[in-house]
Amino acid sequence: MFKNMPKIVMFKKIHNYLYMYFSILETSKFALIGFVIIFLFVAILDMLSIAVIGPYVMLINDMDKTNNSFVFRLINAYYGDVPHFQLIIISGIALVVLFIIKGFASYLSQKRIVDFSFNQQKSMIDRIVKSFQNVRYEYLLKSRSSDFINTVVNLTNLYTHKVLLASLRLVSESIIMI
Repeated sequence: MFKNMPKIVMFKKIHNYLYMYFSILETSKFALIGFVIIFLFVAILDMLSIAVIGPYVMLINDMDKTNNSFVFRLINAYYGDVPHFQLIIISGIALVVLFIIKGFASYLSQKRIVDFSFNQQKSMIDRIVKSFQNVRYEYLLKSRSSDFINTVVNLTNLYTHKVLLASLRLVSESIIMI
């Protein structure tokens, strides 16, 4: 689809789309930067929770490799001789706590996305209704009220669900993938 399209034309289309996307939003750039920070925090928690599983499995399976590992020697030097079974239990509890924190952070991130999107929908509806209130009466008599209702109800809902929510979730998941 994009193979035959010149790069400049494609860049202009993307630029126009992003311009329209951000012009519809009634928010500051700092709110979007806040989303990026939250997404990065959740991505770091995801990486940590996945990275801790391997050493935990090694701790359970192979006691000889665990005893020779740098982390185990560091723990023994700092806390003294810690029994292997106790280290497994403490590590397991820490792993469960880390996954609970990660799940809670992911939930809060998604909740913030939904709240932001629906607040934007409310703001768009308010702006559209105010703009229709300022329209000349003659124009309202000539136009159909169903167009107004369609714009207020269906198009704002469509933008909120299909564009805004989907794009914020896409960015959130993309940051986690990177």
